Amino acid sequence: MKSLPSKCVCRTNVEQERIPLLAKERWTRHQEDDAEGHQSWRGRGGQSSKRVCNAIRDISSEMTTPSAPQRWLRSIFLMVQPPLLCQGGDSASLAPLRGSILGILLVILSAPPLSGQTRAALPQYVSDTDGTTFEQLTEIMFTRNKDLQAAREEIRQAQARLTQSGLRPNPTLDFSRSTDTLFAREGEGSYGIGLSQPFELGGKRSKRSRVAEISVDVVKAQMADAERQLRSQLHSLFVEALSAAAKVGLFAQIQNVNEQMSRIMEVSLRAGDASRLDATLLRASLNRAIAQAVQAESELSGTMLQIKTLAGITPDERLVLRRAGQLEPRDLSREAALLLALDNRPDLRAARLRESRDEASIALARAQAVPDVSASLRFDKENRVSEGSLRPEEKFVDHAKLLSFSVSLPLPFFNRQQGNISEAISLQSQARSQREALEQRVRRDVSLAFERYDFARRAMDVLNRGVITENQESFQIVKLSYDLGELRLVDLLNQQRVLIDTQMSYLEVQRDSMLALVDLERATGSAGLF
Repeated sequence: MKSLPSKCVCRTNVEQERIPLLAKERWTRHQEDDAEGHQSWRGRGGQSSKRVCNAIRDISSEMTTPSAPQRWLRSIFLMVQPPLLCQGGDSASLAPLRGSILGILLVILSAPPLSGQTRAALPQYVSDTDGTTFEQLTEIMFTRNKDLQAAREEIRQAQARLTQSGLRPNPTLDFSRSTDTLFAREGEGSYGIGLSQPFELGGKRSKRSRVAEISVDVVKAQMADAERQLRSQLHSLFVEALSAAAKVGLFAQIQNVNEQMSRIMEVSLRAGDASRLDATLLRASLNRAIAQAVQAESELSGTMLQIKTLAGITPDERLVLRRAGQLEPRDLSREAALLLALDNRPDLRAARLRESRDEASIALARAQAVPDVSASLRFDKENRVSEGSLRPEEKFVDHAKLLSFSVSLPLPFFNRQQGNISEAISLQSQARSQREALEQRVRRDVSLAFERYDFARRAMDVLNRGVITENQESFQIVKLSYDLGELRLVDLLNQQRVLIDTQMSYLEVQRDSMLALVDLERATGSAGLF
């Protein structure tokens, strides 16, 4: 059988002129082969052809099962090869069927990698019409995610601290009682009641409330950043799940092609027209496709479990993802995306708020150095017993009522909050450095996301223009050459595997492009970027 390395070069003017010529000569050549080769094949391959006919009759006898017509159709594919024509006048009856049978089988073997049949095989994971969209899944995550629920409690705690910061100091009430009952028992005694109220000076309460207000805003910004991170993580997993489902479908197509070829090889082995080596290689290829399909299904199952965990869905709860259209970014330049990130990133907003809070903490620490004044008011009533000057046995009881007022003021000789002021200044400097470092990381994230998306888009364009189209044309040439008897069936399937591998690469690049858009959305902090 002739080799075709020089006859199957894609996109050349020579082949563009040769392919129509081959098409015109196809029936003439087959008719000449039927006329001239009837006697020659009888001499060099008569027994082999008889074995093929017997094998085909064996396949035809298996038509009683529901899947038998498909198996018979795969097996009858061997009849398009001239060396396998039957003897005894059968070649003339089979010649008119070659074109139609070959066309049907080539349509089966050249099915696209993401057919509806493959998608229908995974109803529990992905659907085109039903299921949960990404936005719906995001709402479920915001409602049921335990980490977000715990983060919302931090907002309540910060609001409680804000309420506490605006409260005034409580007054103090004291009561005292004295008596001589255990001693002289002359009736002396006293009791008193006092009320004291501290007063904060230096604007401590307003400055403390200001720090608490900024702290509430910091916690809210941190909460928004946690939602941004989780949303981006969920979106990445969503894209990974769709890509894994596409891989499962593609590997299923590869496995289907190998199974068809294995069936054909089984018929050839029974007819004695195929070697054991070819059958062994084909079985190895089939096992490899099965292993790849199992690995892809495992990856898809693991990704779905991660999505359920992130969204707060129990593992045994059914979840079907709905496929979305191709993500398309807004008309956004790199500079505009950077400005958008600097304005909208919640983590950057939280860093700026922390810097403002630490600056307010410096003012609060300095206000703490101002001493507080405490004012008190007290009422006392005393019973005093005195002896008479002429007659000592006589006792006189005096009743006295006293009202006193006092003010206390600490003297800041030693403690003037020096350490707290220095700590607050250091924290404010640290917050400023952290904010500047975060701004640099934001610029880096935006640039990397833009570059990643640009590279993925360029790779996709190359695959669309210079790889996938070329492989499709090469497959058509190999298909026509096989139809004309120039190539073997294994050459046709090898070329189809090359096309499938190219489509696999296209799926990877498409996934990388979508993930790059997700990264760009996370880097800019904008949920409506595409």
